[in-house]
Amino acid sequence: MRFSQVAGKSIRVGCGSGFWGDSRLSTKQLVEHGNLDYLVYDYLSEITMSLMTAARMKKPEMGYAPDIIPSLTPHFDALRARGTKVVCNAGGVNPEGCAEALAKAAEKKGVKDLKIAAIGGDQIFESGTVSANAYFGAQSVVEALKQGAEVVLTGRLTDSALILGPAVHEFGWAWNDWDKLAAGSCAGHIVECGAQCTGGNHTDWRNVSDSWWNIGFPIAEINDDGSFLVSKAPGTGGKVAFGPVAEQLTYEVGNPAAYILPDVVADFSEVKIEELSENLVRVTGVTGHPPTDSLKLGKTKLNGFRSMFAVYFGGRDPQEKAIATGKALLKRIEDELIKQGHEPFTETLLHCTPPVGVSTPECVMRMTVRHNDRDALKFFGVELATAGTSMAPGLQGGVGGRPRPFPVLEYESVLIDKTEITPTLTIGGEDFEVPNFTDYEPTKEMPMPREQADATKEGNFSYEVMDLALCRSGDKGNSSNVSVIARKPEYLPYLRKHLTEEVVYNYLTNIYPNSFTGGVESVKRYDWPGINGFNFYLGESLGGGGVASIQTDPQGKAYGSHLTLYKMNNLPHISEM
Repeated sequence: MRFSQVAGKSIRVGCGSGFWGDSRLSTKQLVEHGNLDYLVYDYLSEITMSLMTAARMKKPEMGYAPDIIPSLTPHFDALRARGTKVVCNAGGVNPEGCAEALAKAAEKKGVKDLKIAAIGGDQIFESGTVSANAYFGAQSVVEALKQGAEVVLTGRLTDSALILGPAVHEFGWAWNDWDKLAAGSCAGHIVECGAQCTGGNHTDWRNVSDSWWNIGFPIAEINDDGSFLVSKAPGTGGKVAFGPVAEQLTYEVGNPAAYILPDVVADFSEVKIEELSENLVRVTGVTGHPPTDSLKLGKTKLNGFRSMFAVYFGGRDPQEKAIATGKALLKRIEDELIKQGHEPFTETLLHCTPPVGVSTPECVMRMTVRHNDRDALKFFGVELATAGTSMAPGLQGGVGGRPRPFPVLEYESVLIDKTEITPTLTIGGEDFEVPNFTDYEPTKEMPMPREQADATKEGNFSYEVMDLALCRSGDKGNSSNVSVIARKPEYLPYLRKHLTEEVVYNYLTNIYPNSFTGGVESVKRYDWPGINGFNFYLGESLGGGGVASIQTDPQGKAYGSHLTLYKMNNLPHISEM
Protein backbone atom coordinates (compact mmCIF):
# COMPACT_ATOMS: atom_id res chain seq x y z
CA MET A 1 0.00 0.00 0.00
CA ARG A 2 1.67 3.24 -1.13
CA PHE A 3 0.72 6.85 -1.66
CA SER A 4 2.33 9.48 -3.87
CA GLN A 5 5.42 10.97 -2.24
CA VAL A 6 5.41 14.71 -1.56
CA ALA A 7 9.03 15.83 -1.75
CA GLY A 8 10.40 18.54 0.51
CA LYS A 9 7.24 18.89 2.54
CA SER A 10 6.87 19.22 6.30
CA ILE A 11 3.89 19.28 8.62
CA ARG A 12 3.38 20.87 12.02
CA VAL A 13 1.61 18.77 14.65
CA GLY A 14 0.76 20.18 18.08
CA CYS A 15 -0.32 18.13 21.09
CA GLY A 16 -2.86 19.71 23.43
CA SER A 17 -3.24 16.95 26.01
CA GLY A 18 -1.08 14.31 27.65
CA PHE A 19 -3.82 12.64 29.68
CA TRP A 20 -7.53 12.74 30.42
CA GLY A 21 -8.00 15.90 32.49
CA ASP A 22 -5.10 17.92 31.07
CA SER A 23 -5.31 21.71 30.65
CA ARG A 24 -8.24 23.26 28.80
CA LEU A 25 -6.02 26.26 28.00
CA SER A 26 -3.68 24.38 25.63
CA THR A 27 -6.00 24.48 22.62
CA LYS A 28 -6.16 28.27 22.47
CA GLN A 29 -2.38 28.71 22.47
CA LEU A 30 -1.82 26.02 19.86
CA VAL A 31 -4.65 27.13 17.56
CA GLU A 32 -3.82 30.84 17.74
CA HIS A 33 -0.01 30.65 17.79
CA GLY A 34 1.03 27.18 16.68
CA ASN A 35 0.47 27.48 12.91
CA LEU A 36 -0.64 23.83 12.94
CA ASP A 37 -1.57 21.40 10.23
CA TYR A 38 -2.75 18.89 12.84
CA LEU A 39 -3.86 19.18 16.44
CA VAL A 40 -3.75 15.98 18.48
CA TYR A 41 -4.89 15.07 21.97
CA ASP A 42 -3.78 12.03 23.92
CA TYR A 43 -6.24 11.12 26.66
CA LEU A 44 -5.70 7.41 27.24
CA SER A 45 -3.59 5.30 29.57
CA GLU A 46 -4.04 1.95 31.26
CA ILE A 47 -5.69 3.72 34.20
CA THR A 48 -7.89 5.83 31.91
CA MET A 49 -9.19 2.78 30.06
CA SER A 50 -10.19 1.27 33.40
CA LEU A 51 -11.93 4.48 34.47
CA MET A 52 -13.76 4.82 31.14
CA THR A 53 -14.85 1.21 31.36
CA ALA A 54 -16.26 1.86 34.84
CA ALA A 55 -18.04 4.99 33.57
CA ARG A 56 -19.70 3.08 30.75
CA MET A 57 -20.80 0.38 33.17
CA LYS A 58 -22.80 3.08 34.97
CA LYS A 59 -23.96 4.98 31.85
CA PRO A 60 -23.79 3.10 28.52
CA GLU A 61 -23.67 6.36 26.56
CA MET A 62 -20.40 7.36 28.29
CA GLY A 63 -16.98 5.72 28.18
CA TYR A 64 -15.15 8.50 26.32
CA ALA A 65 -13.28 11.69 27.27
CA PRO A 66 -15.89 14.48 27.34
CA ASP A 67 -13.02 16.99 27.68
CA ILE A 68 -12.69 17.04 23.91
CA ILE A 69 -15.98 18.90 23.52
CA PRO A 70 -15.21 22.06 25.56
CA SER A 71 -11.62 21.94 24.26
CA LEU A 72 -12.67 22.07 20.60
CA THR A 73 -16.03 23.83 20.36
CA PRO A 74 -14.75 27.42 20.86
CA HIS A 75 -12.22 26.93 18.06
CA PHE A 76 -14.09 25.32 15.15
CA ASP A 77 -13.95 28.47 13.02
CA ALA A 78 -10.24 29.04 13.63
CA LEU A 79 -9.40 25.40 12.92
CA ARG A 80 -11.30 25.48 9.65
CA ALA A 81 -9.80 28.79 8.60
CA ARG A 82 -6.32 27.37 9.04
CA GLY A 83 -7.24 23.94 7.66
CA THR A 84 -6.07 22.27 10.86
CA LYS A 85 -7.34 18.74 11.34
CA VAL A 86 -7.82 17.04 14.70
CA VAL A 87 -6.77 13.51 15.66
CA CYS A 88 -7.37 12.28 19.18
CA ASN A 89 -8.11 9.14 21.18
CA ALA A 90 -10.96 10.72 23.15
CA GLY A 91 -13.19 7.89 21.94
CA GLY A 92 -11.92 5.64 24.71
CA VAL A 93 -14.20 2.61 24.91
CA ASN A 94 -17.03 4.39 23.04
CA PRO A 95 -15.73 6.24 19.95
CA GLU A 96 -19.15 6.32 18.28
CA GLY A 97 -20.71 7.91 21.37
CA CYS A 98 -17.94 10.49 21.46
CA ALA A 99 -18.48 11.32 17.77
CA GLU A 100 -22.20 11.75 18.30
CA ALA A 101 -21.69 14.07 21.29
CA LEU A 102 -19.12 16.16 19.41
CA ALA A 103 -21.38 16.44 16.36
CA LYS A 104 -24.22 17.75 18.52
CA ALA A 105 -21.89 20.30 20.14
CA ALA A 106 -20.71 21.41 16.69
CA GLU A 107 -24.28 21.89 15.47
CA LYS A 108 -25.03 24.10 18.47
CA LYS A 109 -22.10 26.25 17.40
CA GLY A 110 -23.51 26.46 13.88
CA VAL A 111 -21.12 23.90 12.37
CA LYS A 112 -23.50 21.38 10.81
CA ASP A 113 -21.26 19.63 8.31
CA LEU A 114 -18.27 18.72 10.47
CA LYS A 115 -16.83 15.50 9.06
CA ILE A 116 -16.05 13.26 12.04
CA ALA A 117 -14.52 9.79 11.81
CA ALA A 118 -14.85 7.27 14.64
CA ILE A 119 -12.33 4.43 14.81
CA GLY A 120 -13.30 1.38 16.81
CA GLY A 121 -13.09 -2.36 16.57
CA ASP A 122 -10.41 -2.60 19.25
CA GLN A 123 -12.71 -4.24 21.81
CA ILE A 124 -12.80 -7.98 22.40
CA PHE A 125 -15.48 -9.44 24.63
CA GLU A 126 -14.18 -12.15 26.94
CA SER A 127 -15.89 -13.95 29.79
CA GLY A 128 -14.59 -12.74 33.14
CA THR A 129 -13.27 -9.43 31.87
CA VAL A 130 -14.85 -6.02 32.11
CA SER A 131 -13.06 -4.88 28.95
CA ALA A 132 -10.34 -5.97 26.56
CA ASN A 133 -8.93 -3.48 24.04
CA ALA A 134 -6.26 -4.04 21.40
CA TYR A 135 -3.64 -1.39 20.69
CA PHE A 136 -3.98 -0.56 16.98
CA GLY A 137 -1.46 1.27 14.84
CA ALA A 138 -1.84 4.26 12.53
CA GLN A 139 -3.45 2.64 9.48
CA SER A 140 -7.04 3.43 10.41
CA VAL A 141 -6.08 7.08 11.07
CA VAL A 142 -4.54 7.29 7.61
CA GLU A 143 -7.68 5.86 6.05
CA ALA A 144 -9.90 8.30 7.98
CA LEU A 145 -7.85 11.25 6.73
CA LYS A 146 -7.93 9.83 3.22
CA GLN A 147 -11.75 9.81 3.49
CA GLY A 148 -11.69 13.54 4.27
CA ALA A 149 -12.18 13.51 8.03
CA GLU A 150 -11.72 16.85 9.76
CA VAL A 151 -11.81 15.23 13.21
CA VAL A 152 -10.64 11.67 13.88
CA LEU A 153 -11.80 10.13 17.16
CA THR A 154 -10.13 6.84 18.02
CA GLY A 155 -10.32 4.14 20.61
CA ARG A 156 -7.22 2.36 21.87
CA LEU A 157 -4.47 3.18 19.43
CA THR A 158 -0.88 3.42 20.54
CA ASP A 159 -0.30 7.00 21.62
CA SER A 160 2.33 7.72 18.99
CA ALA A 161 0.01 6.57 16.18
CA LEU A 162 -1.96 9.80 16.63
CA ILE A 163 1.04 11.63 15.14
CA LEU A 164 2.36 8.90 12.85
CA GLY A 165 -1.00 8.72 11.05
CA PRO A 166 -0.93 12.32 9.76
CA ALA A 167 2.72 11.93 8.71
CA VAL A 168 2.04 8.78 6.68
CA HIS A 169 -1.02 10.41 5.11
CA GLU A 170 0.76 13.62 4.14
CA PHE A 171 4.07 12.14 2.93
CA GLY A 172 2.85 8.88 1.44
CA TRP A 173 5.29 6.81 3.45
CA ALA A 174 5.09 3.11 2.58
CA TRP A 175 4.01 0.72 5.30
CA ASN A 176 7.34 -1.06 4.92
CA ASP A 177 9.53 2.05 5.11
CA TRP A 178 10.60 1.08 8.61
CA ASP A 179 13.00 3.96 9.28
CA LYS A 180 10.43 6.63 8.45
CA LEU A 181 7.66 4.85 10.36
CA ALA A 182 10.00 4.64 13.35
CA ALA A 183 10.92 8.33 13.03
CA GLY A 184 7.26 9.40 12.86
CA SER A 185 6.56 7.21 15.87
CA CYS A 186 9.45 8.84 17.74
CA ALA A 187 8.00 12.29 17.02
CA GLY A 188 4.69 11.04 18.34
CA HIS A 189 6.30 9.48 21.41
CA ILE A 190 8.01 12.74 22.35
CA VAL A 191 4.99 15.06 22.01
CA GLU A 192 2.11 12.73 22.98
CA CYS A 193 2.47 13.44 26.69
CA GLY A 194 1.94 17.16 26.21
CA ALA A 195 4.06 19.46 28.34
CA GLN A 196 6.25 16.66 29.68
CA CYS A 197 8.70 17.47 26.85
CA THR A 198 8.52 21.25 27.31
CA GLY A 199 9.55 21.47 30.97
CA GLY A 200 6.92 19.48 32.82
CA ASN A 201 8.29 16.80 35.19
CA HIS A 202 11.79 18.03 34.36
CA THR A 203 14.63 16.98 36.69
CA ASP A 204 15.98 20.55 36.73
CA TRP A 205 12.55 21.93 37.53
CA ARG A 206 13.86 25.11 39.17
CA ASN A 207 15.00 26.31 35.75
CA VAL A 208 11.42 26.37 34.46
CA SER A 209 9.15 26.70 37.49
CA ASP A 210 8.72 30.46 37.14
CA SER A 211 6.99 29.93 33.77
CA TRP A 212 4.92 26.81 34.52
CA TRP A 213 1.85 29.02 34.84
CA ASN A 214 2.01 29.60 31.08
CA ILE A 215 3.76 26.42 29.96
CA GLY A 216 3.81 25.82 26.23
CA PHE A 217 2.47 22.62 24.74
CA PRO A 218 4.72 20.87 22.19
CA ILE A 219 4.83 21.14 18.43
CA ALA A 220 6.59 18.62 16.18
CA GLU A 221 7.57 19.80 12.71
CA ILE A 222 8.01 16.54 10.81
CA ASN A 223 9.89 16.38 7.50
CA ASP A 224 9.27 13.88 4.74
CA ASP A 225 12.67 12.26 5.43
CA GLY A 226 11.58 11.43 8.99
CA SER A 227 13.71 14.02 10.80
CA PHE A 228 11.77 16.43 12.96
CA LEU A 229 11.99 19.54 15.08
CA VAL A 230 10.42 20.03 18.50
CA SER A 231 9.31 23.48 19.63
CA LYS A 232 6.40 25.25 21.33
CA ALA A 233 4.22 28.23 20.64
CA PRO A 234 6.09 31.57 20.86
CA GLY A 235 5.56 33.55 24.02
CA THR A 236 4.73 30.52 26.16
CA GLY A 237 6.57 29.22 29.20
CA GLY A 238 8.52 26.06 29.83
CA LYS A 239 11.62 25.00 27.93
CA VAL A 240 12.39 22.94 24.85
CA ALA A 241 15.98 21.75 25.12
CA PHE A 242 18.04 18.57 25.21
CA GLY A 243 17.09 17.73 28.81
CA PRO A 244 13.28 17.84 28.69
CA VAL A 245 13.15 16.21 25.24
CA ALA A 246 15.63 13.45 26.17
CA GLU A 247 13.69 12.74 29.36
CA GLN A 248 10.47 12.34 27.41
CA LEU A 249 12.20 10.17 24.81
CA THR A 250 12.93 7.66 27.58
CA TYR A 251 9.44 7.79 29.11
CA GLU A 252 7.75 4.38 29.45
CA VAL A 253 10.43 2.67 27.33
CA GLY A 254 12.10 -0.66 28.09
CA ASN A 255 14.73 -1.69 25.55
CA PRO A 256 15.51 1.53 23.62
CA ALA A 257 16.67 -0.48 20.59
CA ALA A 258 13.34 -2.29 20.35
CA TYR A 259 10.36 -0.09 21.18
CA ILE A 260 7.64 -2.41 19.92
CA LEU A 261 4.70 -0.74 18.18
CA PRO A 262 1.98 -2.16 15.92
CA ASP A 263 3.45 -0.51 12.79
CA VAL A 264 7.18 -0.85 13.46
CA VAL A 265 9.83 -1.89 15.97
CA ALA A 266 11.54 1.45 16.57
CA ASP A 267 15.18 1.79 17.53
CA PHE A 268 15.66 4.92 19.66
CA SER A 269 19.09 3.90 20.99
CA GLU A 270 21.13 6.08 18.61
CA VAL A 271 18.80 9.09 18.53
CA LYS A 272 20.56 12.45 18.47
CA ILE A 273 18.94 15.53 20.04
CA GLU A 274 20.53 18.77 18.88
CA GLU A 275 19.72 22.20 20.29
CA LEU A 276 19.43 24.54 17.28
CA SER A 277 18.36 27.65 19.15
CA GLU A 278 16.35 28.63 22.20
CA ASN A 279 13.30 26.34 22.47
CA LEU A 280 14.08 24.49 19.24
CA VAL A 281 15.69 21.05 18.94
CA ARG A 282 16.25 18.70 16.03
CA VAL A 283 15.86 14.93 16.42
CA THR A 284 17.59 12.51 14.03
CA GLY A 285 19.03 9.01 14.01
CA VAL A 286 15.84 6.97 14.46
CA THR A 287 15.80 3.62 12.68
CA GLY A 288 13.21 0.89 12.44
CA HIS A 289 12.61 -2.81 11.89
CA PRO A 290 9.53 -4.74 10.81
CA PRO A 291 6.94 -5.05 13.58
CA THR A 292 6.03 -8.31 15.25
CA ASP A 293 2.98 -10.30 14.17
CA SER A 294 1.17 -9.47 17.42
CA LEU A 295 -0.87 -6.69 18.99
CA LYS A 296 -0.97 -5.87 22.68
CA LEU A 297 -4.37 -6.51 24.27
CA GLY A 298 -5.07 -4.59 27.48
CA LYS A 299 -7.62 -6.33 29.68
CA THR A 300 -9.38 -5.16 32.83
CA LYS A 301 -11.28 -7.29 35.29
CA LEU A 302 -13.15 -6.47 38.49
CA ASN A 303 -11.27 -7.59 41.60
CA GLY A 304 -13.04 -6.26 44.65
CA PHE A 305 -13.17 -2.72 45.98
CA ARG A 306 -10.83 -0.14 47.44
CA SER A 307 -11.25 2.69 49.93
CA MET A 308 -8.76 5.36 51.00
CA PHE A 309 -8.80 7.79 53.92
CA ALA A 310 -6.28 10.57 54.68
CA VAL A 311 -6.15 12.42 57.99
CA TYR A 312 -3.87 15.08 59.51
CA PHE A 313 -2.18 14.77 62.92
CA GLY A 314 -0.38 17.60 64.71
CA GLY A 315 1.58 18.36 67.86
CA ARG A 316 4.05 16.06 69.59
CA ASP A 317 5.08 12.82 67.82
CA PRO A 318 2.45 13.08 65.07
CA GLN A 319 3.68 10.07 63.05
CA GLU A 320 3.67 7.71 66.03
CA LYS A 321 0.16 8.85 66.93
CA ALA A 322 -0.97 8.43 63.35
CA ILE A 323 0.36 4.88 63.00
CA ALA A 324 -1.07 3.85 66.38
CA THR A 325 -4.46 5.27 65.40
CA GLY A 326 -4.39 3.55 62.03
CA LYS A 327 -3.52 0.18 63.52
CA ALA A 328 -6.25 0.51 66.12
CA LEU A 329 -8.86 1.42 63.51
CA LEU A 330 -7.91 -1.47 61.25
CA LYS A 331 -8.12 -3.95 64.11
CA ARG A 332 -11.39 -2.52 65.42
CA ILE A 333 -13.06 -2.55 62.02
CA GLU A 334 -11.68 -5.88 60.81
CA ASP A 335 -12.62 -7.67 64.05
CA GLU A 336 -16.20 -6.44 63.65
CA LEU A 337 -16.33 -7.44 59.99
CA ILE A 338 -15.31 -10.97 60.88
CA LYS A 339 -17.99 -11.10 63.60
CA GLN A 340 -20.53 -10.05 60.94
CA GLY A 341 -19.45 -12.94 58.72
CA HIS A 342 -17.21 -11.00 56.33
CA GLU A 343 -13.71 -11.99 55.27
CA PRO A 344 -10.73 -9.92 56.52
CA PHE A 345 -9.38 -7.10 54.39
CA THR A 346 -7.54 -8.48 51.36
CA GLU A 347 -4.89 -5.74 51.58
CA THR A 348 -4.10 -2.80 53.85
CA LEU A 349 -1.58 0.04 53.84
CA LEU A 350 -0.70 2.69 56.42
CA HIS A 351 1.61 5.44 55.21
CA CYS A 352 2.80 8.62 56.93
CA THR A 353 4.20 11.74 55.30
CA PRO A 354 6.75 12.74 56.51
CA PRO A 355 7.71 9.21 57.59
CA VAL A 356 8.43 8.12 61.15
CA GLY A 357 11.82 9.42 62.28
CA VAL A 358 11.54 12.81 60.58
CA SER A 359 10.97 15.61 63.08
CA THR A 360 7.83 17.53 62.15
CA PRO A 361 4.93 19.29 63.93
CA GLU A 362 2.39 17.81 61.51
CA CYS A 363 1.92 14.78 59.28
CA VAL A 364 -0.71 13.19 57.10
CA MET A 365 -1.59 9.53 57.52
CA ARG A 366 -2.98 7.68 54.50
CA MET A 367 -4.93 4.50 55.15
CA THR A 368 -5.94 2.32 52.20
CA VAL A 369 -7.83 -0.97 52.32
CA ARG A 370 -9.16 -3.50 49.83
CA HIS A 371 -12.04 -5.94 50.27
CA ASN A 372 -14.13 -8.12 48.02
CA ASP A 373 -17.41 -6.81 49.50
CA ARG A 374 -18.52 -3.22 48.91
CA ASP A 375 -20.65 -3.27 52.09
CA ALA A 376 -17.59 -4.07 54.19
CA LEU A 377 -15.91 -0.92 52.94
CA LYS A 378 -19.04 1.11 53.59
CA PHE A 379 -18.75 0.07 57.23
CA PHE A 380 -15.05 1.02 57.12
CA GLY A 381 -15.99 4.52 55.93
CA VAL A 382 -18.52 5.02 58.72
CA GLU A 383 -16.50 3.63 61.63
CA LEU A 384 -13.39 5.73 60.97
CA ALA A 385 -14.96 8.75 62.65
CA THR A 386 -14.62 7.19 66.09
CA ALA A 387 -10.92 8.08 66.09
CA GLY A 388 -11.81 11.75 66.54
CA THR A 389 -12.65 11.33 70.22
CA SER A 390 -11.51 7.85 71.23
CA MET A 391 -7.93 7.64 70.02
CA ALA A 392 -4.85 9.87 69.68
CA PRO A 393 -4.71 13.57 70.61
CA GLY A 394 -3.92 15.99 67.83
CA LEU A 395 -6.13 14.47 65.13
CA GLN A 396 -6.91 17.55 63.04
CA GLY A 397 -9.44 16.26 60.57
CA GLY A 398 -9.82 14.06 57.54
CA VAL A 399 -9.35 14.97 53.90
CA GLY A 400 -12.41 14.80 51.67
CA GLY A 401 -14.90 13.51 54.19
CA ARG A 402 -15.84 9.87 54.73
CA PRO A 403 -14.39 7.62 52.02
CA ARG A 404 -16.48 5.67 49.55
CA PRO A 405 -15.71 2.25 48.08
CA PHE A 406 -14.44 2.23 44.50
CA PRO A 407 -14.23 -0.81 42.24
CA VAL A 408 -10.74 -2.17 41.63
CA LEU A 409 -10.24 -2.82 37.92
CA GLU A 410 -7.04 -4.78 37.53
CA TYR A 411 -5.11 -4.41 34.30
CA GLU A 412 -3.32 -7.14 32.38
CA SER A 413 -1.69 -7.08 28.95
CA VAL A 414 -1.34 -10.08 26.66
CA LEU A 415 -0.45 -10.56 23.00
CA ILE A 416 -2.85 -11.56 20.23
CA ASP A 417 -2.24 -12.23 16.56
CA LYS A 418 -2.89 -9.25 14.30
CA THR A 419 -5.31 -11.28 12.22
CA GLU A 420 -7.65 -11.78 15.20
CA ILE A 421 -9.02 -8.23 15.23
CA THR A 422 -9.62 -5.50 12.64
CA PRO A 423 -10.02 -1.73 13.08
CA THR A 424 -13.35 -0.26 11.98
CA LEU A 425 -13.94 3.22 10.60
CA THR A 426 -17.26 5.06 10.66
CA ILE A 427 -17.51 8.30 8.69
CA GLY A 428 -20.36 10.03 6.89
CA GLY A 429 -22.79 7.26 7.80
CA GLU A 430 -20.60 4.57 6.22
CA ASP A 431 -18.65 1.79 7.91
CA PHE A 432 -15.30 0.43 6.72
CA GLU A 433 -12.84 -2.19 7.87
CA VAL A 434 -9.13 -1.31 7.76
CA PRO A 435 -7.16 -4.58 7.87
CA ASN A 436 -3.83 -4.46 9.68
CA PHE A 437 -0.91 -4.39 7.24
CA THR A 438 0.82 -7.80 7.57
CA ASP A 439 2.74 -8.17 4.29
CA TYR A 440 6.22 -8.40 5.84
CA GLU A 441 8.51 -10.83 7.61
CA PRO A 442 7.96 -9.95 11.28
CA THR A 443 10.82 -9.20 13.62
CA LYS A 444 11.28 -12.04 16.09
CA GLU A 445 14.71 -11.43 17.62
CA MET A 446 14.77 -7.95 19.13
CA PRO A 447 17.85 -5.76 18.49
CA MET A 448 19.91 -4.55 21.44
CA PRO A 449 21.71 -1.21 21.85
CA ARG A 450 25.48 -1.22 21.56
CA GLU A 451 27.37 -1.49 24.84
CA GLN A 452 29.10 1.55 26.26
CA ALA A 453 32.51 1.74 27.90
CA ASP A 454 32.60 2.02 31.68
CA ALA A 455 36.26 2.66 32.57
CA THR A 456 36.50 4.72 35.76
CA LYS A 457 38.96 5.82 38.41
CA GLU A 458 38.37 6.10 42.13
CA GLY A 459 38.61 9.11 44.40
CA ASN A 460 37.46 10.52 47.74
CA PHE A 461 34.36 12.43 46.72
CA SER A 462 30.63 11.65 46.97
CA TYR A 463 27.93 12.84 44.62
CA GLU A 464 24.22 12.34 44.33
CA VAL A 465 22.90 11.03 41.02
CA MET A 466 21.30 14.47 40.56
CA ASP A 467 24.77 16.01 40.28
CA LEU A 468 25.68 13.85 37.30
CA ALA A 469 22.42 12.98 35.58
CA LEU A 470 18.81 13.65 34.67
CA CYS A 471 16.20 11.01 35.53
CA ARG A 472 12.67 10.26 34.34
CA SER A 473 10.27 7.47 35.28
CA GLY A 474 7.01 6.17 33.85
CA ASP A 475 4.60 3.25 34.03
CA LYS A 476 3.17 0.52 31.84
CA GLY A 477 0.57 -1.55 33.66
CA ASN A 478 2.30 -3.09 36.69
CA SER A 479 5.80 -2.28 35.42
CA SER A 480 7.79 0.94 35.19
CA ASN A 481 11.03 2.39 33.93
CA VAL A 482 13.64 4.82 35.22
CA SER A 483 16.07 6.44 32.81
CA VAL A 484 19.42 7.98 33.70
CA ILE A 485 20.84 10.56 31.26
CA ALA A 486 24.38 11.78 31.94
CA ARG A 487 24.75 15.56 32.06
CA LYS A 488 28.12 15.13 30.33
CA PRO A 489 29.38 12.08 28.39
CA GLU A 490 32.36 11.72 30.74
CA TYR A 491 30.01 11.17 33.70
CA LEU A 492 28.38 8.14 32.11
CA PRO A 493 30.95 5.45 33.09
CA TYR A 494 30.66 6.42 36.76
CA LEU A 495 26.88 6.28 36.65
CA ARG A 496 26.99 2.85 34.99
CA LYS A 497 29.44 1.55 37.58
CA HIS A 498 27.46 2.71 40.60
CA LEU A 499 23.88 2.26 39.34
CA THR A 500 23.65 -1.46 38.77
CA GLU A 501 20.40 -3.42 38.57
CA GLU A 502 20.89 -4.63 42.13
CA VAL A 503 21.59 -1.13 43.46
CA VAL A 504 18.49 0.40 41.87
CA TYR A 505 16.28 -2.49 42.98
CA ASN A 506 17.49 -2.35 46.58
CA TYR A 507 17.29 1.44 46.75
CA LEU A 508 13.72 1.71 45.45
CA THR A 509 12.41 -1.31 47.36
CA ASN A 510 13.63 0.31 50.56
CA ILE A 511 11.36 3.28 49.76
CA TYR A 512 8.43 1.24 48.39
CA PRO A 513 8.83 -2.18 50.07
CA ASN A 514 5.41 -3.54 49.07
CA SER A 515 5.41 -2.38 45.46
CA PHE A 516 8.17 -4.53 43.96
CA THR A 517 6.82 -8.05 43.61
CA GLY A 518 8.97 -9.19 40.69
CA GLY A 519 12.28 -9.45 42.54
CA VAL A 520 15.69 -8.21 41.43
CA GLU A 521 15.64 -10.58 38.46
CA SER A 522 12.80 -8.51 36.93
CA VAL A 523 15.05 -5.42 36.72
CA LYS A 524 16.93 -4.95 33.44
CA ARG A 525 19.38 -2.18 32.53
CA TYR A 526 19.68 -1.16 28.87
CA ASP A 527 22.38 1.11 27.46
CA TRP A 528 21.22 4.20 25.58
CA PRO A 529 24.29 5.46 23.72
CA GLY A 530 22.60 8.14 21.61
CA ILE A 531 21.78 10.27 24.64
CA ASN A 532 24.69 9.12 26.86
CA GLY A 533 22.46 7.27 29.26
CA PHE A 534 20.78 4.04 30.12
CA ASN A 535 17.34 2.83 31.05
CA PHE A 536 16.10 0.54 33.82
CA TYR A 537 13.05 -1.59 33.12
CA LEU A 538 11.42 -2.47 36.46
CA GLY A 539 9.06 -5.40 36.03
CA GLU A 540 6.20 -5.90 38.50
CA SER A 541 7.21 -2.81 40.44
CA LEU A 542 3.95 -0.93 41.09
CA GLY A 543 2.03 -3.12 43.51
CA GLY A 544 -0.49 -4.04 40.85
CA GLY A 545 -0.30 -0.70 39.04
CA GLY A 546 -2.86 1.97 38.24
CA VAL A 547 -6.25 1.69 39.86
CA ALA A 548 -5.46 -1.77 41.30
CA SER A 549 -2.56 -0.65 43.52
CA ILE A 550 -2.98 0.72 47.03
CA GLN A 551 0.62 1.97 47.13
CA THR A 552 1.40 5.66 47.48
CA ASP A 553 2.95 5.84 43.98
CA PRO A 554 0.94 3.39 41.85
CA GLN A 555 2.38 4.78 38.58
CA GLY A 556 6.02 5.12 39.60
CA LYS A 557 5.94 8.86 38.92
CA ALA A 558 8.43 9.62 41.71
CA TYR A 559 10.80 6.69 41.12
CA GLY A 560 13.14 8.75 38.95
CA SER A 561 13.08 11.68 41.35
CA HIS A 562 13.91 9.33 44.24
CA LEU A 563 16.86 7.91 42.31
CA THR A 564 18.37 11.40 41.91
CA LEU A 565 18.95 11.31 45.71
CA TYR A 566 21.06 8.16 45.63
CA LYS A 567 24.61 8.93 46.85
CA MET A 568 27.60 7.48 45.01
CA ASN A 569 30.85 7.30 46.99
CA ASN A 570 34.57 7.00 46.17
CA LEU A 571 34.37 9.11 43.02
CA PRO A 572 37.06 11.47 41.75
CA HIS A 573 36.35 15.16 41.78
CA ILE A 574 33.74 16.01 39.17
CA SER A 575 36.32 18.07 37.26
CA GLU A 576 38.56 14.99 36.92
CA MET A 577 35.99 12.62 35.50
